[in-house]
Amino acid sequence: MRKPFSRPFGALWELTLWLVQLGTAAWSLWFALGMLLGTHLMIDMFNGLALPQWCRYVTGVLGLAGGIILLFPASCAVGAVLLMFVWLGLLIGDLLVTGQWLVEAMLIAGTFIIAWGRRERLPGSGDVRPEIMNGVGWW
Repeated sequence: MRKPFSRPFGALWELTLWLVQLGTAAWSLWFALGMLLGTHLMIDMFNGLALPQWCRYVTGVLGLAGGIILLFPASCAVGAVLLMFVWLGLLIGDLLVTGQWLVEAMLIAGTFIIAWGRRERLPGSGDVRPEIMNGVGWW
């Protein structure tokens, strides 16, 4: 059994991961609510891509689900992988419509850091400890 904080830099690494998780979850929830509530920015982006509005709702639900999943320790790596694909799609959409990319690129980097830092919590990783999957060892 591994000791808590046995990773490089120990508690500092865990604190950094949690801060990145909380920040990414907050941004994801903010953007997801904007998509679901129909802000002009999101409507214009999906109209500029000639996508039907139901795609905006699906993207909003995926972003909302990913942001919520990031807050649960046992499943945060799965949420990060889900959000990585959502943000990649939004990055491509924003590049094609507005030419802006910085926020989405930062969020893709954040979700990558979370997925890499919490990779032992991904299904099939081979290093999944029972106490993590039961929600007991959530550090």
